[in-house]
Amino acid sequence: MRTILCPSMRQPHSIVVAEKVRSLLRDCGIESVYCPMYDDSEAVLPDGAELGDIREEKLRSDALVVFGGDGALLRAARLVSDAGLPIVAVNLGHLGFIAEIGPDDIGNLRHLADGRYSVMNRMMLDVKLLRDGVCILEDTVLNDAEIKGQSRVISLEISGDDNTMLRYTGDGVIVATPTGSTAYSMAAGGPIVEPDTENIIVTPICPHMLAARSFVLAPARTVRVKILPDRKNPAELSCDGNDGIMLATDDVIEVRRSEQLTRLIRFTDRSFYSTLFEKLGER
Repeated sequence: MRTILCPSMRQPHSIVVAEKVRSLLRDCGIESVYCPMYDDSEAVLPDGAELGDIREEKLRSDALVVFGGDGALLRAARLVSDAGLPIVAVNLGHLGFIAEIGPDDIGNLRHLADGRYSVMNRMMLDVKLLRDGVCILEDTVLNDAEIKGQSRVISLEISGDDNTMLRYTGDGVIVATPTGSTAYSMAAGGPIVEPDTENIIVTPICPHMLAARSFVLAPARTVRVKILPDRKNPAELSCDGNDGIMLATDDVIEVRRSEQLTRLIRFTDRSFYSTLFEKLGER
């Protein structure tokens, strides 16, 4: 068995925990290779560690262990979902809602060797940015795509399968997966959706309209968000919280269910609701 380790090479604590995992996996007969997700060319590799290219390693490895918060897991998912590689996240962040284990629970990773774990499939979304009918950007997200005004309100038209759902002025809109329903979408007033379901959640951000509410759509729907010309305020598209792409009037953002899935490794049968209350309950 071969496992990819993805720590932040510039954070000493991340390396320390990753080295503990590498030692633990080695004792279980599992090979490990370090694959930085960012350009960490100046980072020093731990003694005896092997460095690999994640684009190659994802095709010949059996699992990926990522170290960090939910943001690190989201990036890992975007990098390896096309290969169907299962992921387990060791939470080193503040919240770690999606992450399976914390630094004190890394002993569970021994079960990678004996198969005592399950894999949960999570729906993803394909996002396209169309300008004058031409696709100028494509991305795949695990959490959400956000269309937001930079400093002022913007005007949007939102449709599902070419049927207009909403037309309003506000701060923007979030198109989320069930996994992403507990992230920005929930903070904006959207519904909490069980992560192993398949739905598309559309949540307006601070709409200046009484009737603008969240929609939970069937997974076969295609959501289109059009930037209307009645307000020429700057807007941007952000995919899974990454740096925004500037949008122009009449741009269309098209979102639909992806054929790709994020596969998350689980070592326990802890319920979604237990995690929800612990992480997002009485904080």
